[in-house]
Amino acid sequence: MERADAAEPERMLRRSAAPVVDESLPVLDPAPLLGLCNEAGDIVAQRFFTEYLNLLPTRVSRVIGGLSSSDLEASKEAVASLKVSSAMAGATRMEHYCRELEEGLAARRVPDAADSLLSMSRISRLILQDARREWRKQGAGSGAIGGNASGPGVALN
Repeated sequence: MERADAAEPERMLRRSAAPVVDESLPVLDPAPLLGLCNEAGDIVAQRFFTEYLNLLPTRVSRVIGGLSSSDLEASKEAVASLKVSSAMAGATRMEHYCRELEEGLAARRVPDAADSLLSMSRISRLILQDARREWRKQGAGSGAIGGNASGPGVALN
């Protein structure tokens, strides 16, 4: 079965500028992870956040791959996946950026993949830096989400 978007010519897609990163938003917000801790426990929340950090480069690559190939459907799926996982991880700035991308894609506006890669890479670096900073501040194993003796985490205190 052929996808509807694939049947439409590429010229029907409009090129647009990549969304602007809203630097007024926090990079990480611990509230979603605290909620997950309350619902499922610390270990589940720690595993989820660690998995989020580990998969972040792959998820960003999937978004960029879809944008590079002008595959609207693949781009939408990859952006939705990154947006939802970022929301659950409390990665507010990435979630907002993905929401902006998603709105553009819904209007068949495909941003420049290189510009999007730069923005998403910058946000990803900030996420990892903030997670590491919180892990160091709290110390391994002291209530830090994602923190262990060898990796980053976000404090829940």
